[in-house]
Amino acid sequence: MLPQVFLTVRYSSSRLPGKCLKEIGKLTVIEHVVRRVLSAGLNPVICTSTDPSDDLVRAEAKRLGVKCFSGSLLNKLERWRDCAAEYSTPFIHILDLDDPYIDTDEVKDSIEQFLESDLDLLKTSQRSDSGFASVGMTISRRYLDVLVLRAQELEGKDFDVIPWELITETNDNILVKQDKILNGSEHQLRLTLDYPEDLELLNKLAKALGPTATRLEVEKYLITNPNLLDINSHRNFDFLNNKRDKLAKHFGVGK
Repeated sequence: MLPQVFLTVRYSSSRLPGKCLKEIGKLTVIEHVVRRVLSAGLNPVICTSTDPSDDLVRAEAKRLGVKCFSGSLLNKLERWRDCAAEYSTPFIHILDLDDPYIDTDEVKDSIEQFLESDLDLLKTSQRSDSGFASVGMTISRRYLDVLVLRAQELEGKDFDVIPWELITETNDNILVKQDKILNGSEHQLRLTLDYPEDLELLNKLAKALGPTATRLEVEKYLITNPNLLDINSHRNFDFLNNKRDKLAKHFGVGK
């Protein structure tokens, strides 16, 4: 059986509404990511919400013949837990559908390390989490049950950005995935789709490279065409500040 990866759709963003249904190259972002993970021998499940705003996501999944699960709109932890239960899987690897050029080799490395080390959670690397968008996280179904229960004790209920420091404990079996540097460059690559500038860059990449180019090919292309990096590099600060603002607003983190 092919390893399953759960492609999670965040609820509609005012920064770029309906972003996963936008086109890059000649494909919707959803189709682009689905083709990418299938070509790597991974089995995608689109994990969206029951909200009517995600009806088009479900329709796109049906068009592509891809499994789709609908769960909580605001609480991604509950959505992931319920999705894992639906498919009776002991663990899931979570990718965001707004990361069109995820490193599928690194995803498989993450799953392998998670299983070999018998972890509760192998979190995404620091580099990936800052906008490089190269790898998601691998988490056990059992641990998702634990996190959902802990999260119920928090006042905030909007888990678009998860307050890990409030729901994890010292004895939990967690590792942060080691950063994987492919091109030896210190260039900051922003390959997460959140802003119109990101869409412009990803569209140019998709037209030039298609959906299945290796992550190394993608990074080499960007480094040899440095003008492309100027399209959205200024959005890195907005992206990180937005995450900090959400944690402060919903959970009081950083206040």
